[in-house]
Amino acid sequence: MENSQATVTSITSVVARHGATVQAALFATTHSSRGFAENLATARSLQRQTPLVPVRTVVVNSKSNILPVGYSYSAPTMLVLFVFLNALAGGAAIIQTRRYGVFARALAAPIRPRDLIMGEALCYLALALPLLIVGVGAVLFGVSWGNPWAAAALVGMWALVGTGAGMVSGTLFRTPEQASAIGPAVGIAFAMLGGCMWPLEIVPQSVRLAGHATPHAWAVDAWVTVLSRGGGLVEIAGYLAILAGYAVVLLAIASLRLRRSLVTP
Repeated sequence: MENSQATVTSITSVVARHGATVQAALFATTHSSRGFAENLATARSLQRQTPLVPVRTVVVNSKSNILPVGYSYSAPTMLVLFVFLNALAGGAAIIQTRRYGVFARALAAPIRPRDLIMGEALCYLALALPLLIVGVGAVLFGVSWGNPWAAAALVGMWALVGTGAGMVSGTLFRTPEQASAIGPAVGIAFAMLGGCMWPLEIVPQSVRLAGHATPHAWAVDAWVTVLSRGGGLVEIAGYLAILAGYAVVLLAIASLRLRRSLVTP
């Protein structure tokens, strides 16, 4: 994508340069008695003698507080939004599994409750990993995900947050319909507060502080550091630690509630 754009820019520049020479010759022909061929040769000679204006590229605002425009903005924010959204709605699977007696039948075998909880967590983690979003964004839309190690750590940590949120949803709601209806509403509200819909830099300070009560805001801040400031693992270590705290709390709550439901007749 970037190579094709660079090629188009180069060709356009060459055509514009030759077009300017022809236009100069036409202008001189209409205002003098000399012929077009003679004026064109003079214009080309002057063009070679005129020094080129040097162009220097300077990166401004290298400490940007918002994500780059275009797909580089929407891809990471949609990743944050939909991983959490799908995880909350996916809590209906745990409710259905419990309702159909799958857990009860599994516990009839020599399986401990913590093994079932671990299996559910690994299943949710596999479903929460947004590999499709990352792959499609990079291949089809030319999205640069920044430092690969930082991006991989951030994607993996956010998948853990989504895993915890999905399991909490599955143990908190009573029916699959509640999880499918209320979960996405909560996820969208968190995404709006957390800066997935618009940059938090444009909202009042009070709203910004409220947004950082959600894990979404910290995830978006981490993506800003990676994509807008060229940050790596060291630069986002603090954000990863905060997201890890969210993941631990959510997974702990989900594990306790799920274990209680498994051992309670």
